[in-house]
Amino acid sequence: MELSDINEKSELVTKFVEYLAKQTRQAIPIVESQPTDRVGGVSARPIHIALEQGQIVKLFIRVVDDHADLFKITINGRNIPINGDFSLDYLPSFRASVKMIADVILKGQARFDKKRGKQSTKKAPSTTGRQAPKNKTQQLKELQSTLSELDNQIEQKTQIKANLEQQLANIGA
Repeated sequence: MELSDINEKSELVTKFVEYLAKQTRQAIPIVESQPTDRVGGVSARPIHIALEQGQIVKLFIRVVDDHADLFKITINGRNIPINGDFSLDYLPSFRASVKMIADVILKGQARFDKKRGKQSTKKAPSTTGRQAPKNKTQQLKELQSTLSELDNQIEQKTQIKANLEQQLANIGA
């Protein structure tokens, strides 16, 4: 087994995702492998797992003695100490280890939701060039100035039209 063989369809990842979904009682809509990276001086393949309620779990898997080895886990960017056996050799210990991770996720869900609730979204600046509403006198003055500008433009265009008609008549005669 090589590092490039580890992806979201690897046995270790699929079992982890399956047990994590059962323990957290959340759907896992996104599981994706990311490019190989150096983590703590070790080449590892990060696996990005997004839970239904918004939390992100990242598994860092390396290859040791031709076996996949889960050596680091982050939840929402924070390192979680690994306690237990994440080897598929003995499934009951693997399930217990995944349950510990699920417990950390469930305990932190309320704090995660609270933090997400505090995040504010900024409104995009208006691209239409709108300004604050104006009172009636300001609107009236603005419309009157626009009206006079349009009258001037109409007068100029009328003169240009008359000149062009004059030139056309001269050429035709």
